[in-house]
Amino acid sequence: MNQEAAKSDYISEVRGPSTSTDRQCLQEILEGDDQALAELYSRYRTGVFNYSLRILGDREAAEDILQEVFVAVWQGASGFRHHSSVKTWIYRIAHNMTVSWIRKQKRITTNIEEVPETQDDPEEASVINWRADEVRSALDQLNPIHRATVELAFVHDLSYAEIGEVLDCPTGTVKSRMSNAIKQLRRILNTRSGLNER
Repeated sequence: MNQEAAKSDYISEVRGPSTSTDRQCLQEILEGDDQALAELYSRYRTGVFNYSLRILGDREAAEDILQEVFVAVWQGASGFRHHSSVKTWIYRIAHNMTVSWIRKQKRITTNIEEVPETQDDPEEASVINWRADEVRSALDQLNPIHRATVELAFVHDLSYAEIGEVLDCPTGTVKSRMSNAIKQLRRILNTRSGLNER
């Protein structure tokens, strides 16, 4: 655990459950309150990290991006225009930094970490993990923009309008990308299923 995460956990324990909204936290950040930043970090660190990790497949890069995102939140709080939710704004920063990393590296690795088993039945766990592996592997074959669209919708539960704000494109484009991504995933999974049956 890094120092910022430890600090965030400590502040959460000392302060107790927060009643501040994301917008209130952002206002407090503008006033120089680093505890408000720690609170936002505590709320969104897992989602932002997992988003970058799933797009990049690189844990170290995702950790770096996570830190850079919240530095940008601290430095850029005055730039928040209230046209979207704070959550959407944070994910847009994360998306832009992830895309910048891809451009700098000119490559994408696809080694996404395994989800730990939580099932009691080993046979059931094996089938679930196999299915999850198949879906993850199929997602890895999508281009980064389609993968980001699927990730934001199904993992981070953003609406098409919010995804459009994150990806800086119209809602109609998001719907089109989602439709294309689902068709590609279906084709990939059906092809694999056909190969496995032979």
